[in-house]
Amino acid sequence: MRLPIVGLLVTTAAVFVAGCEPTCQGTCRRFYDEDQCAGPTGGLERDAQIDACIVECSTALKTPGEAPLPTDGRFNPDIPAQPIKPALTNEQEAAAWMDCVWSFEDLETCRDGIDRGACAIVP
Repeated sequence: MRLPIVGLLVTTAAVFVAGCEPTCQGTCRRFYDEDQCAGPTGGLERDAQIDACIVECSTALKTPGEAPLPTDGRFNPDIPAQPIKPALTNEQEAAAWMDCVWSFEDLETCRDGIDRGACAIVP
């Protein structure tokens, strides 16, 4: 009788721990939501920008690829205000972007960082 209960507890714990990782949904909301980091929306409504961000990020996570480098001309969240509209094309770029957005200690430093061009905007 104890075995099913232990299995259920282990499964529940695994789901809970997995839910703690940054997700595209949570990261896009943190980046664009006015109550969070309030990133610029490029003229779109905030909800539309969040939805577009989630689609791009989720699509990128399904594509294997290399991590972005400062010199390769691809999306890199560590390069402020890139001259082209950045796009996430693979899982490593998406992970780097999510890490950047969640790297700020609080919302004030997040807003300041994004205002300075940190964590390049995801369309």
